[in-house]
Amino acid sequence: MASTRLALAAVVVLAVVALAGCTTTLSNDSSPDADALVADAMEGDDAEAVVGERTVEYADGNGNETTTERVWETGDRYRLETVSSPEGEYDGDVVVDNGTSILSYDADTDEAIVRDPSTTANVTEGLESTYVGTDTVAGRDVHVVDVDVRNESVKRAIDVVVGDTRFVYPVAIEERDIALQHQRLWIDEEYGYVLKQREIYEDPDGTELEVTSTFEEVSFGERIDDDRFELPDDADVVDPDPQQWEFADRAEADDHVAFDLPDAEFPDDYELRAVRADEYEGRITVHEEYAVGSDLLWYSVAEEGLMPAEPDRENVGTVNATVLELDGPTLLTWECGGLQVQLSGPFDVEGLLELAEGVPCE
Repeated sequence: MASTRLALAAVVVLAVVALAGCTTTLSNDSSPDADALVADAMEGDDAEAVVGERTVEYADGNGNETTTERVWETGDRYRLETVSSPEGEYDGDVVVDNGTSILSYDADTDEAIVRDPSTTANVTEGLESTYVGTDTVAGRDVHVVDVDVRNESVKRAIDVVVGDTRFVYPVAIEERDIALQHQRLWIDEEYGYVLKQREIYEDPDGTELEVTSTFEEVSFGERIDDDRFELPDDADVVDPDPQQWEFADRAEADDHVAFDLPDAEFPDDYELRAVRADEYEGRITVHEEYAVGSDLLWYSVAEEGLMPAEPDRENVGTVNATVLELDGPTLLTWECGGLQVQLSGPFDVEGLLELAEGVPCE
């Protein structure tokens, strides 16, 4: 999926759905009560220990990607290890929740970041659950429940919607302002553990991202060694968050960075909304955000790191730009006086090329 090449960070850890250990009550029509099933799935920590392997598929308008993950979970401790991923990008990466902190380990760099554990908020009032029926997942009987999100604050709080199982999502999600719209859960009849889930998120422009996680094999009650919830002793712990700054205008941003920002000019109806900069892996990028009616245009400048790894086209227009067309935004990126410049937004290539003429390159 081409959009996974856009984000500045490597991996995002989101909390979505948990195991459970409660017994579900029955409603008057003898079918399980959907709200009770979901409430049980939010309880979590007192179920049997779980060991399993699952596939996670991500799909949007640009295609599909699938990862395979190994999971160990007992009490309030959790470990996820990526077995396989597209082009091996995340193979060997590990996320561990040891009950007091969450550690994310990058096998390629031998680096780990440490975060505070997420807390599961009581968001059941913002959910509407519907019992669908029964099914089989990983050879086990499950209840199937649909969950729709009615409360806007819950839509944005995707890390606390149902429990606190952690998923290593591709970077496609990290830079996208997405809202959870719908969730379908396949909940184990015996243990109340979610063995499969499908979630649909939506970008502000209406683009949908679908994430489906399915256990292919699972066992309950196994003994899990304590060292499963530890990372290698020689892993380097690094700062988890990139530095970010906000400026009053381009001149203030220019004073902050070590390079000279091209003095770009855009049409009068392009309203400047914000000027920001962020630093990731030692690289600083300056972003200007413009409102164009109901659309947004981003003008970004960096010394390196903006060129897409897999562009759709190269050497386009007089600026010899690379083009990446996504389901919504288009990215136009080119070399400019020793810098990399990018224009992005829901515009066609021709429109972005016209705007590129207003960026002086020396």
